Amino acid sequence: MKRIGMMVSIVVFIALCYSMIAAVCAEQQPVEPEFQIDNRKEFAKSVQGPVLLTHEKHSKEHKVACTECHHVYKDDQNIWKEGDKVDKCVTCHPTDRAAAAEKFGETKKLDLKNAFHKNCQTCHKEVNKTKVDATGEMAPIKCTECHGEK
Repeated sequence: MKRIGMMVSIVVFIALCYSMIAAVCAEQQPVEPEFQIDNRKEFAKSVQGPVLLTHEKHSKEHKVACTECHHVYKDDQNIWKEGDKVDKCVTCHPTDRAAAAEKFGETKKLDLKNAFHKNCQTCHKEVNKTKVDATGEMAPIKCTECHGEK
């Protein structure tokens, strides 16, 4: 009788573990090799077109860590980790500068446009200083080098 109880407990435990793993895997989003960042509809006036992000190239060829772009801050620490849900940047970064200044404080005006430019351009400029791009080419920093047509 003890063996049957033990076997049932083991089977229940395995089933529980399997369901937990399945739930975690179901939450993970597939990573597209490249995709467009297009927030034109979030802005009242859009000056530039969308940006084609080569996700696979950045992560694999250029060895950019996921946490360089993806973040969730708690107590000034990025607690986001690979496999966590990825929200659109506009979820946290308002398009309006005044709203961003109110949300983040006067010293960090991280409206959506500035957040993207601060992150992307800063990295690209650093790459260009050392010219260590995986292909030997300069990283784009001019508007038209990243932004497509309106």
